[in-house]
Amino acid sequence: MAKIPAEAVERLHSQGYKLTKPRQAILAWFFAEQTMITAQELYRALVQRKAGVGLTSVYRNLEVLVEVGLLRQVCFHDGCQRFELVQPGEHQHHLICSGCGRVIKFSGCPLAKLERDLETTTGFTVDRHSLQIFGRCRQCQEESTLGNRSI
Repeated sequence: MAKIPAEAVERLHSQGYKLTKPRQAILAWFFAEQTMITAQELYRALVQRKAGVGLTSVYRNLEVLVEVGLLRQVCFHDGCQRFELVQPGEHQHHLICSGCGRVIKFSGCPLAKLERDLETTTGFTVDRHSLQIFGRCRQCQEESTLGNRSI
């Protein structure tokens, strides 16, 4: 089981929550896997790990972990809500394949200069942003190319 950083536990405590066994199992999964997942997928993963966490408990605790800022809820074009670990100072940037639905996180912030310009010209203070770029992943492009060849 992955170690849960003391900062995460402190964040829970500072907002009046305890590190219960279900929260510990859920956070351990996110810190170990470092990927995005739906509540149903997380529940199945925890069942496989014999974590003893029920589906209702997964939903309830995901809500709490989003509320305290340890997880972020992401909704893509398929309408399916996914959750991912919030890394301090990290923005939410994703490439989303419109063929297979694969989601690829990318780092670096192409919007940083735009944010500064907007703040200067409008007086608006940007708290956060997210960026979703839709296209086709390499695998879907290759499959599409193969499918277009005549026999």
